[in-house]
Amino acid sequence: MTTPTTARPSATMSRHHAGQHHGSAGQRGVATTELALVIGLLLLLLYGLVGFGLLFWLQQKVEHIAGDSARHAVVATVSGHANPAQAGCDYVAHHVAADRLLASLGAGAVTCVPSAAGQACDDALPVQCVTITVTANVSAWPMLKPVRALMGAAGGDDAVGAVNTLSATAVVRIKGDVVS
Repeated sequence: MTTPTTARPSATMSRHHAGQHHGSAGQRGVATTELALVIGLLLLLLYGLVGFGLLFWLQQKVEHIAGDSARHAVVATVSGHANPAQAGCDYVAHHVAADRLLASLGAGAVTCVPSAAGQACDDALPVQCVTITVTANVSAWPMLKPVRALMGAAGGDDAVGAVNTLSATAVVRIKGDVVS
């Protein structure tokens, strides 16, 4: 009886299949270049999203501080403070110093403008209001400088450059009776 023999691949065939490449070195280089471009664009997009997210977060903080300082002015009125609007602005200064994000804007970047003491409200009612306006200057904020540079290099409109200040105004009634 004869034993079946299996055919062995020749040495040239084994080398051909073992180091099998589907494409030339040029195609691999093109794929690497495309990958680098796509990753660069994705990182640019991610950085832009983070920059705009921080800008929105900062606007929310400015609005929150304006509202809190107006409420603080009401408390100062009840406590008998002579200038409740200034007491509200003092609260803003204290809060900005304690907040890392607002403090990163730099000294004097967040300002508070109180209304005159005993200012009448906008409506025709005989009541007094306090108006507190908080403004944050973000033109020199280090986080936005690279975003502005990238927008300028892209040749598009500098949408971030249009945002140099963020502000919020809060108005509260401090004195007067309102009959409804």
